[in-house]
This record gives sequence, C-alpha cells and structure tokens, in this order.
Amino acid sequence: NIISIDKAYEALYENVNFNLQYINYYDYKLKYPNNTSIKLVYAFEDFSGMVDPKTGLILDYNGEVVKDNDEESFEDIKGHWAEGDILALVEAGILKADIKEFSPNSIIKQKDFIKILIDSLQPYYPIIPYAMEGEYTNEEYDEYYKQAISRKIIDEKEKNIDAEVSRIQATKMIVNSLDLGYLAKKSEIFNINYKDAEKIPNELKGYAAIVTGLDIMTGSDGCFSPEDNLTKAETASIIVKFLKVEKE
Repeated sequence: NIISIDKAYEALYENVNFNLQYINYYDYKLKYPNNTSIKLVYAFEDFSGMVDPKTGLILDYNGEVVKDNDEESFEDIKGHWAEGDILALVEAGILKADIKEFSPNSIIKQKDFIKILIDSLQPYYPIIPYAMEGEYTNEEYDEYYKQAISRKIIDEKEKNIDAEVSRIQATKMIVNSLDLGYLAKKSEIFNINYKDAEKIPNELKGYAAIVTGLDIMTGSDGCFSPEDNLTKAETASIIVKFLKVEKE
C-alpha cells in the first residue's frame, strides 16, 4: 500500500521549494582566504531528504511530518518585545518551533547561540538532527562547533557548551562570522564612546566598535554592558540585525 515513485516525485515538488540561487562554496582543502568561490545551483529549501511512502508527506530525520513554517509558532512569545524577530527566524528556518516554549527571557547557553549563528550563515551545511523532538544531543552540538571552529568563529579552547553568553562574547563571535576579526584585533584604531568603555577589555574594543557601527548590537543609556548575559530574545534580535548586514 505504498505510493509509486512518480507519486513520490509529485509529492516532493508540491511540498518543497526548489530555487536557483548563488552560493558561496568553500573548499577546505585550500588555504584561507583563497578557498572561496561562487557557484550557481538549484537547491531545495529545508528538505530532509525523505518522503513517507504511504502518504507522500515530507518527513524529517526523526520520521516526523515536516510542518509548514506558517503552522509553527511558540506559545510564550505573544506580545513580547522580540516577537517579530523570533517569528522572522522561524519563517527563515533558523529557529524551529517544534516545541511550544521558546522561553524568550531565559539566558542563552553558548551551544544554542552557536547553533543559531551557524544556522544563519551562508553557505549553510545542514546538521542532521537525530535527537527526539525539540532536543539535541551533545554529539549534534559538536557538529555545530566543528563548523564554528572551522570558520574561525571561536577557538577550540573557547568551547564551553553550557556556559552563558555575555554581550562581549557574542560580539566577538558575530564579528568573526563576518570575517572581520582581523580588523577588530586592531583595537588601537577604534574609538569607543560608551560610558562603561573601561569595562570592555582592550583587545575586544574593536569588536564592540564594529557591531555598534553596523547597528547589530548597541548599548542602552549610553552603556554597552559587556558583562551582561544575553537572553534568547536578545539573541533573536541580534541575529535578525546580523542578517540585514550586507556581506561582501
């Protein structure tokens, strides 16, 4: 009682978008920065690679039916100041609303910040989720860390999966994701006007200046508050602003 291969193809093209797009292609056998080229490809959007042989519905790697983003939402973000940013990331497929609570005011852990950041980057190398719904194993987070370390977003020694993420730590990861870490390290060329600039380590002042100049992260009441930990809601807002930056 299974559908034919032709019906499976029909189900695939009815339920999955297939677009022509330019991607940055990284050849990690070559030395940075001469390992990047641009390719034109046809690519599926958010497709796990499986079709239910009886119903023709698209399945994820847990065998569960993939829901349309429009049907997914968190139950605890209604009326929250970051609701729009959170929903934008759900629509983009960066956040998955497969569990109903986002807990926007909770402090984000490093592993979750890394995951959201990697999922927002292009080219995107998808991590195959084998865990139960809404949960990720340490092994799956390891795959995100491998990408983060390979892209020089963090160093191996900075890996601390359950640590909370401060604003200045997030600043460094964001700037490195933009491939501007080499510039940020020249801290002597930057001028920081925040009232609490003395709380920002000298070697990180360039990072704070860049995210401020790009309007990705700005202070409040004239302070950058580098030691404050980020909430999930603040992270969503930062990632949306990060995605708006023109990357050349």
